[in-house]
Amino acid sequence: MSKAGAKLGGDFEDFPTPRYVTELLLDWLLENDIQTGNAWIDPMAGFGHMVKTIRQLYHSEPSLHLWAVDINPANTKRRESYIGWPGSTCDFLAEFSQRITSRNRYSCAIVNPAFSLTQQCVDALIDDMAVPVVAVLIRQGFLASGTRREWWDARPSAELLQLPNRPIFRYVPKLDKDKQPVLDADGNPIMVPRSDSADYMWALWRMGANKDTTVHWLPKVPKERRARDHAECHRLVQAAESGRWAEVVEEMRRVA
Repeated sequence: MSKAGAKLGGDFEDFPTPRYVTELLLDWLLENDIQTGNAWIDPMAGFGHMVKTIRQLYHSEPSLHLWAVDINPANTKRRESYIGWPGSTCDFLAEFSQRITSRNRYSCAIVNPAFSLTQQCVDALIDDMAVPVVAVLIRQGFLASGTRREWWDARPSAELLQLPNRPIFRYVPKLDKDKQPVLDADGNPIMVPRSDSADYMWALWRMGANKDTTVHWLPKVPKERRARDHAECHRLVQAAESGRWAEVVEEMRRVA
């Protein structure tokens, strides 16, 4: 996903979602025969990493249509080379008229929003766009606070899918002993992964399911697989920072 905010070298931060995090959700949907339809949207798609994972898992479903939307205009060309189509540039939270125009258009939404935008994102997808299946990656801490308790009570019941392992989303500049950014040969900051010390779960809303809120524990993911997927995200972030996006994506495609 992308969010507006402070970022070295730009006005947006991109947090690609590790592949296994998306795959755990998709496997659960398939195993539990959840009907998700064939019109999916990621409204905070960033580089398009989650959308690419969905397409790879559902490659045998030619009728599946995927929409990738993001606030960062720089990611349009990045998605075109990485996932094969550019998607759209739009701040879907700010453009209410577009959300209403899109009402009942999509059958499923999957999104990893910034923590501060989570509540607004869910409201937009469920209330404005009437998406019948909405999957949102949230921190456990999003269940807390008195204000959000009232919000949870007012929403349809959710199925909470707890991730067994803490994923890595943040990539920060590597610092030397003087706390200055370490640069690569081209003068760009070297980015390194850093955990945000939070546990995560998928919150799944299904319109008309009429169930109580339930918690499910997703299966553990081998350390080697998590390390591979985190390294893939790290490489994408570094490619975007260094301006070597096309070159790195082509290298990744050759070794895939």
